[in-house]
This record gives sequence, C-alpha cells and structure tokens, in this order.
Amino acid sequence: MKLKQHLYIVCPDEFLKGNYRTCFSLFENGESHPEGWIYCGPIEIDVNVDTGEVIQKVVSVMDREIEKASEEFALKMHLLKRRKEEFLALAAPIGDES
Repeated sequence: MKLKQHLYIVCPDEFLKGNYRTCFSLFENGESHPEGWIYCGPIEIDVNVDTGEVIQKVVSVMDREIEKASEEFALKMHLLKRRKEEFLALAAPIGDES
C-alpha cells in the first residue's frame, strides 16, 4: 500500500544538532502547521502491512482489557455482596430479651 505523507521538521534545534531521530514527523495533511515547524514537502511510502499481525495485536489488547474489566467487575460484585451481608446482619431482628 502506498501512502502519501508530508514531512515536517518539528524540532529545528534537534535537527541542527544532527539528532534526526527525534526532529521529524509525518502527517497526512500538508496544508498548515504550527509556528516553528518547517515543512519539508510530500513523500510517498510503500508499506507492507501484515493484517493478520494487526488483527492479532488488536485482539490481544482487547483480551487484556476484557480481563481487567472482568477482574474489576468481580471485585465490585464481591464488595457489594459483602456490604449487603453486613447490612442484613445489622438489620436482622435481635432476639427477644424478655
């Protein structure tokens, strides 16, 4: 897949120091940019993406989110049930003291 991007120098001071790893950024839109950024022009990138790998990564992240939500839900249910039991214990009629 070919992508057209626009190259910017977003940290001119880093560029002047020769630190090219952190001074450039790519954006889809080349029309406007924040003050201080330097527009270098459009570039085309030929990207080969393994969609199976992308799907696997997304599903893995979702599985972790599901696991976290399940654990949080289980804890919340446990706390609610305990509060209910404590309330019922307090509300239980006390035996006749006659």
